[in-house]
Amino acid sequence: MTDEPLFSLEMGENRKSSNDNDDDDNRFIDNDTGADPSQSNEMETVQITERTVNPRGEKTSPHDFQLLKVLGKGGYGKVFQVKKLFGTHQGEIFAMKVLKKAT
Repeated sequence: MTDEPLFSLEMGENRKSSNDNDDDDNRFIDNDTGADPSQSNEMETVQITERTVNPRGEKTSPHDFQLLKVLGKGGYGKVFQVKKLFGTHQGEIFAMKVLKKAT
């Protein structure tokens, strides 16, 4: 296995300077919906139900994945690179965050 990145990141000319005073950073956000009111006509609303979240009814568990390597560690847990072994998206690579149980 090579140490090639999973994807490339471009962090050069297009990055904002921390000194930029962009009006986008200070836009009003509607407290009721968390949405920008100026974009309300472009927003799609989806009812959150078991059917919309899991449309095929497939239940995925940690046992459906093969751990490949640790991508990162933090105060709340670890992030692993995993490969899906069964079901939809079989063979695809994902990142799985595993949180530490509160004691």
